[in-house]
Amino acid sequence: MKRLVVATLALAILTAACGAAQGQEGLPPFAYNSRESLEAYRFAVANTDLISQMPCYCGCARLSGGQDAHKSLKNCYLKDDGAFDDHASSCDLCNKIALDVKAWQKEGFSVKDIRARVDDKYQDYGQPTDTPPVE
Repeated sequence: MKRLVVATLALAILTAACGAAQGQEGLPPFAYNSRESLEAYRFAVANTDLISQMPCYCGCARLSGGQDAHKSLKNCYLKDDGAFDDHASSCDLCNKIALDVKAWQKEGFSVKDIRARVDDKYQDYGQPTDTPPVE
């Protein structure tokens, strides 16, 4: 009987810990890899239209290749089917770009101006994703 109580208690603790790790936001555990990663995943989920118009310069377009090739910064956080992508959870550059976009949006810049700032700031990092220009 004592083993059953201990096992039930252990299961309850594990369940609570997993729930806490997931948070109330429905984000996957890998989004919690760092403070920056978590902030960037939160922003990406809340602003998919904006980040889908921003290129990523980390090289992810070359790395992912094929049908799943990243087309924008959005794909570093979310796959085309809406599932989470773990790429940005361990990519400092993706998170820096996303958090810059967040800051510039908060400062009131237009989407076109934010895109120009991303391109200007990160163009020396490498080949960007094939993200269409902002009209």
